[in-house]
Amino acid sequence: MRRVGFWLVMGLLTGALTACPRGEDAAGTLQVDILGLPAGTRVTVEVVGPNGFAQQLTQSETLTELAVGSYLVTAGAVPGYTAAVVGSPATVSAGATTRVSVTYQVSGVGAGGSISGTLSIVGTAVEASAAPFVPGEVIVKFRPGVRAQAVGALERLRDLPLEGVGLYRMAAELRAQSTDLETDTLRLVAQLSARGDVVYAHPNYLLEAYAEPNDPRYAEQWHLRAVNLPAAWEQTTGSADVTVAVIDSGVAPTHPDLTGKLAAGYDFVSNAQFSGDGDGRDGDPTDPGGDFHGSHVAGTIAAATDNGVGVAGVSWGSRILPVRVLGRDSGDLADAVDGILWSVGENVPGVPTNPNPADVLNLSLGGPFPCSSSQAQSLQDAFDRANEVGAVVVVAAGNDGADASSSTPASCGGVIVVGATTLAGTRAPYSNYGARIAVMAPGGNLSGDGDANGYPDGVLSTVQNPAGEADYAYFEGTSMASPHVAGVVALMKSVRPTLSGAEARDILKTTARPITDPLCAVGCGSGLIDAAAALAALETPAAPDFALSLSPATVSLAAGASVSTEVLISRSGGFTGEVAFSVSDLPSGLSASFTPSATSGDSTRLTLSATTGVTGEYTLEVQGVGDGISSTVPLSVVIEGDEPDLDIAGSYVFACPTTARVCNVGRLPAVRIETGGSSADYTIPDVPAGDYNVIGWNDLNTNAQVDNGEPIGAFPTINTPSVVNPPASGVDFTLAPALGTQVGVQGSLKGR
Repeated sequence: MRRVGFWLVMGLLTGALTACPRGEDAAGTLQVDILGLPAGTRVTVEVVGPNGFAQQLTQSETLTELAVGSYLVTAGAVPGYTAAVVGSPATVSAGATTRVSVTYQVSGVGAGGSISGTLSIVGTAVEASAAPFVPGEVIVKFRPGVRAQAVGALERLRDLPLEGVGLYRMAAELRAQSTDLETDTLRLVAQLSARGDVVYAHPNYLLEAYAEPNDPRYAEQWHLRAVNLPAAWEQTTGSADVTVAVIDSGVAPTHPDLTGKLAAGYDFVSNAQFSGDGDGRDGDPTDPGGDFHGSHVAGTIAAATDNGVGVAGVSWGSRILPVRVLGRDSGDLADAVDGILWSVGENVPGVPTNPNPADVLNLSLGGPFPCSSSQAQSLQDAFDRANEVGAVVVVAAGNDGADASSSTPASCGGVIVVGATTLAGTRAPYSNYGARIAVMAPGGNLSGDGDANGYPDGVLSTVQNPAGEADYAYFEGTSMASPHVAGVVALMKSVRPTLSGAEARDILKTTARPITDPLCAVGCGSGLIDAAAALAALETPAAPDFALSLSPATVSLAAGASVSTEVLISRSGGFTGEVAFSVSDLPSGLSASFTPSATSGDSTRLTLSATTGVTGEYTLEVQGVGDGISSTVPLSVVIEGDEPDLDIAGSYVFACPTTARVCNVGRLPAVRIETGGSSADYTIPDVPAGDYNVIGWNDLNTNAQVDNGEPIGAFPTINTPSVVNPPASGVDFTLAPALGTQVGVQGSLKGR
């Protein structure tokens, strides 16, 4: 690990230049010292002597074996400086060293001396985000009546169809200054989140599909039988009045198993650079190529069936609404929010109204970040609105082989989270798991051929081959599991159009078949879905019941702070009773309270409070009980420790000439702060006369260069530095993590 090393040019470099002897009496030495200039300043000092001797010096030099006699030393001009030559003309004698000094000082200032003051430091370091996002873009919700123009660091890109929510970009000036736009984006999010006029702010995270394709081929669809669909089709094959939105990468509209199945969709990918179709938003949700992930998902849900070609779909009587939010490699959160809200009939600025609002939404996509109030509240708001209008949201759990509470949208509230199983009915090794999982469905495993039919045990559905022809391929992933559930929900909606998301989730869970696989010890929900049993449950007159959901379903708070989430009650079967609430699995140091603690209404607010000594990630169980009926829902909680305050120790204070284009720290008068704490006195000794900016910097990662997020400051402030002439005292200022590089006081900084 390298640390910034400071050194001063002492003006002595022996043996650098020699002069040829000038006759037999040549035996003298002349030392010329050039002083007072910042390192790197161009200067020429001329030395003229006997026998036609002439030499130009650009730095302090020792001239040896000179002819005895008189030497004239002349100082070259340096803009902004005056020079004093002491000892010239100089007489060089045999066997002796004669010294001449050339001292430069800034014009019009005093003789130099020390610079002293008090240096303070504030703020905390910014943690890097493991989840990818669009650098420079943030999603912000302002409080009512607040105008975004109040934040000079932002440029509005567009409004999202949520009250007070918009997509913003870091101001052009800050983007131009930045050398690490990702870090600066996180710092901007932190600064916005701390404002009283901001409800939430988070990066515009990137989302990607949850699947891995294989070579195209056709074989039997074991995965449809695995969830008892043949028996379910005896009851219904789906209704054209039920529309399923496939919020994905688009579809192949000319595929014979999709032709005639598609409602008019929309392409919401706004960034033409990775859209794959060469343009931005438009009314054509065609998948331009790649793995045809969205087409595969759409085929599983509602491929044309009994048409003599291809494959069968789960709810083949239903329609597909293609909503394209993924480009060739990924998509961003803002586009996904727009796509979700448009799919359920909400107005999106600049986009035609959707004439076919969806009853069911499938999202086989996601990202490695929690759906918490500080990370993805805009997405949670979109799901809340979808639930309010009666849509059922089904999402893939993710393919990281990890707890689903760490990914989005699986950690969001108001969604049915689906994990993946193999042909053998076990949890697929890639499938996410945990308390967020509601049910499991076939996702396949391309590494096996358990039925020995010569084909990998993936999920078979509709794609397009590289030649642009309709084809079929095996994929694996929770992306393939989720559309099985979305299709079954579409069948259920065909029988009971008023079915809510909470009701659908409860029915799927109560009719699922438990999985005894040891891999499910970490959480596979209620087990593998049973389509026929779920439909049969709808035939029985609905008994009084209720189901709980959370908004958000993942919360984060700092130790010593509080956070709230809304507990929503979905009533069915005429249930009107009072519901009382409790929380289990609370760790020591975390308390919970409900307002109200019991209600006959549709919601209550749960507030969690953490003491200063508790940190970590926890899954709590929120329970409601009323009239002998109970319902539970998991709540993911992240308690973050207090970020340590930045320490003044290790900071450098240095004097940078106002004429310098580059403040090269290692070659300037400087002092290192050795004592810890939030402030310390400093003194920079022996500063040559001149005009200076006094700058402070703490090289936190010891890489010898100034990085964004590192504490930096100048006297009196980094944005309005003042000239300091030594000697000077009371030069007090503060270091703080900067937004943008903000290091160009008179140029740029370098570590060495």
